[in-house]
Amino acid sequence: MMSRLANVYRIILSLLFISVITVCAPVSAEVVGNKCQLKLQYHKELINNNNSDISKKYASEIKNLELLLAKVGCLLVKVEVPPGRGFMLMEEGQLDVMIAITKNPERQKHFHFIGPHGRERNWLIGPQSKLLSLSNLAELERSKLTMSATKSAFYGDDFEKLKNNEQFNRRFLLVANNKQKLDLLIKGRVDLTVENEYVITDMIKSGLFEQLKLSKLFLIDDCYIYYAFSKKNISDKLAIELQSHWEKMNLIAR
Repeated sequence: MMSRLANVYRIILSLLFISVITVCAPVSAEVVGNKCQLKLQYHKELINNNNSDISKKYASEIKNLELLLAKVGCLLVKVEVPPGRGFMLMEEGQLDVMIAITKNPERQKHFHFIGPHGRERNWLIGPQSKLLSLSNLAELERSKLTMSATKSAFYGDDFEKLKNNEQFNRRFLLVANNKQKLDLLIKGRVDLTVENEYVITDMIKSGLFEQLKLSKLFLIDDCYIYYAFSKKNISDKLAIELQSHWEKMNLIAR
């Protein structure tokens, strides 16, 4: 039983958008013949696990993106990059598009947001023994519990305000990727963490959530997610055209 769950745990970690170890040399946007080629930050491990809800969702998002780009005569090129470097490469124009990105004012300086193509729900989770009676961010702020979160993630405006609280920051550990974040919780180095609902669902189905005696505490945020396109390479005109085609495809998330 323990061996099976250990294997499941390794699979879950590989599904957390962090297992890409192939480093491809970044290349700028290209036009081949009459077709432009747009580079997508690609997570191969998600496609390789077809039984996962995350895998199915990710495959669908890529398919719809390819259909969208075909409307403007563009092809999608899948590029594997080191974990945590996607946003930087997008800002530099060495990547063209990322999937499932939440919108905020800082990101809008660098990216065009096309969509939305879905919703993202993030929960505060932790061992059942640590959950006490916390039910909102204000109570979390007043507590003495420690927690982890992903450095590049955006969990909503209210959570961003909480991060600016100096006392809370002393108990708040920002890490580079989702594997580190979950590892800290499982090893008992933090009391709580923030996790995506799709990841939680896969953990529950596998039995890992129950084995680790984890529980969902309360919803941190519920927001739309978009295809983000680099403003370095994608013009305002093309972004408007992409949004128009997306709306005509009737795939906007509600």
